[in-house]
Amino acid sequence: MLAFDQSVITEPLYLEDLPAPAALQMLRSRFPVFDRLLDPGRTAPAALRDAVAAMNAASWEFEDADTGGRGTAYNLAQRATDNRAPGMAALLRLFSPGFDRIPGPETLLLDVLGGDGTLARFVNGLDTPGPMIVSADLSRLMVEACLARDLPALRQAATHSLIRGGALDGVLIAYGSHHLNDDDRPAAVAEAFRTLRPGGRLVLHDFETGGSTARWFDRVVHPWSRTGHPHRHFTRSEMFSLLTAAGFRDVRVMDIDDPFTLHGADAAAARDALLDHLDRMYDLVGAGDTPASRRARIAAALPDMLGAIRVAPSTHGWTARLARTALVAIGTRSTPTGAGDCAHVRYCSHPAAGGHPRPAAAGRSGSGADAHAGRAAPSGRQLELRRTSAAASPARAGPARAGPGDAGCGRRHGYQPAGDRRPGPWPSAGGRSGKRPLDRDEWRNLQP
Repeated sequence: MLAFDQSVITEPLYLEDLPAPAALQMLRSRFPVFDRLLDPGRTAPAALRDAVAAMNAASWEFEDADTGGRGTAYNLAQRATDNRAPGMAALLRLFSPGFDRIPGPETLLLDVLGGDGTLARFVNGLDTPGPMIVSADLSRLMVEACLARDLPALRQAATHSLIRGGALDGVLIAYGSHHLNDDDRPAAVAEAFRTLRPGGRLVLHDFETGGSTARWFDRVVHPWSRTGHPHRHFTRSEMFSLLTAAGFRDVRVMDIDDPFTLHGADAAAARDALLDHLDRMYDLVGAGDTPASRRARIAAALPDMLGAIRVAPSTHGWTARLARTALVAIGTRSTPTGAGDCAHVRYCSHPAAGGHPRPAAAGRSGSGADAHAGRAAPSGRQLELRRTSAAASPARAGPARAGPGDAGCGRRHGYQPAGDRRPGPWPSAGGRSGKRPLDRDEWRNLQP
């Protein structure tokens, strides 16, 4: 009687019909970056078996329709790589020291909820070389779609990274953070902290609870999507607390413009492309039996949720734009400087802070070259929350001036009113000059 290895049957499949050890060896051979990224202890066969089984049980929502998922429709929607160009450019700028440029290839970023590699493909399409993106996802279908495009990708849970500690320059958790439940959110942020080098930065992106985009998910996506959408979004205070509890410093919470931008040969084609994108991205099978009926019903629902679709000529022919405002938290991993941490709250409208990108000029789209260049301009106030070291801050109150990489804000707790409205550039990491004080009206608005 022939004997055979029972592990061939019992080992859960990880990628491309391979168990995890064989699949990870395949990834190392295709993408040398994984030789230095993967943690030997976390990728040992014994450590992987239960983790892969758990992923296989949890990833159904973004697998194919045979498992009840919407992954196939989602990937079809993401063929338009720049469908969120302004928001993706804004997120990438937040990894630069002054929040004012998209980093170059010397910067290694992990896209934790990378799906089929939309962000990586967006970066590859920029006019100048952007950061190196390693995409990750829970879904086998998503990661295999990345590999089919020859993009480095890793199948892992956001709460249990296979990457060694201190290996990354940046970690992005975006475009799906609400899928993390209440227990998973602290674990995902803690994993980001663990895998970042000192000075590395986490950017956490979602949509604010009670906001227009959250209402869109609750009132349209949840009842009409193939998978439903029973996921809670984030509050500002929750984002701040998650990052500070994990040990991040210089924590800021702000709004960014994150519209959908789809293109067409004429105005009607661009508008239909945007409506079809929403249909496919969320697999809105409950909206109608045909693409045309679903487009009509989605269009009728938009004005009360996200607002009207704006269509204008652009470098792509015509571009349809649907506004969304995203909530973003930024934190830096740095070495501890002492006890007595505190939180600072301030309002900031400086363009280099990474807030609202400049609205499209009249008759132009917000996508294309302007979006890729990532220029920003002040548009209202954004809430900035900072975690600073009391030990590093003098007791006297005054305007905070620390830069994105600074250990402390340079002042203790207070903000003095100032009439000086001269803008200044954000400092480089470690610098202390540049940011204007609050003016008198801003100061009064912060008073209890």
